[in-house]
Amino acid sequence: MRLVSYLFIVVLCGLFTACTNSDASQQDHAASAIETSTAEPAINRVDIALKEYAYEISRDTFIVGTPYTFYLRNDGVVAHEWAVVPRGAVDEEGLLIEVEEDELAPGAAYTAEFTFPEAGEYDFVCFMEEPVSHDASGMRLPVTVIN
Repeated sequence: MRLVSYLFIVVLCGLFTACTNSDASQQDHAASAIETSTAEPAINRVDIALKEYAYEISRDTFIVGTPYTFYLRNDGVVAHEWAVVPRGAVDEEGLLIEVEEDELAPGAAYTAEFTFPEAGEYDFVCFMEEPVSHDASGMRLPVTVIN
């Protein structure tokens, strides 16, 4: 009889431990779900690598009125800048947003928030002139904004 009581207690302790661990696991999973749900949606993230003399971007089509987070990284050996202008602009006239070269030194990273105000055709461009015109050397990328 003593052996049966002992086995009963061992089994009961095992069940209690399993239930307790299961509750902890569920709490950990719930915490992860909360963290995940408050993270920035991947659809609004835009990765941009700058180098001589080009942009590499994760997307080139955007939705008007949608806020985007642009993660800029200078992978080049000279400073660059990132500007958004109407398609074909030859200078900063009509500039919608700009991150200056002092923020994008070689190896630097910068995060910018931006919402396109209207649909249309735009360019991501670097207007730096040293050591050569970055724009004329190919550092202009067309993007499209749709409704």
